[in-house]
Amino acid sequence: MIDVDYTGSPLVVDYAPNGTAMAEPHPGQRYPDWTRFGGTSHRVLVFGPVTDAERLARLGRRWDERVKISHNPDVNPVRAGVGTGGVVLIRPDGHIGFRFPSIDSEAIAALDSHLSSYLIPDPTIGPV
Repeated sequence: MIDVDYTGSPLVVDYAPNGTAMAEPHPGQRYPDWTRFGGTSHRVLVFGPVTDAERLARLGRRWDERVKISHNPDVNPVRAGVGTGGVVLIRPDGHIGFRFPSIDSEAIAALDSHLSSYLIPDPTIGPV
């Protein structure tokens, strides 16, 4: 099942700048370094400067039981398809579920909305 690609599935979202294609791997494909992350949690990999750190922290609290956030993890952002920075969600099955080419308020809100489409957040913390 290594060659499975979920492109076009409602469980994957890609935000490309101005509608242009971004580098591979793209959402729906398996993240090449997925075996570095164990467990059953989703992994959010944040690369580059964060313009709204408080909002990212709130996202972390809202999804704490289901999602692990790593800022500037020890992995190559090019291998995640965001060579100039951004945010990537790696699902527990190793596939990329979400990608945004920056890590600003818009990206954090989009990620929160995407996660809300199929997971249940901490009910005591509202949307970011």
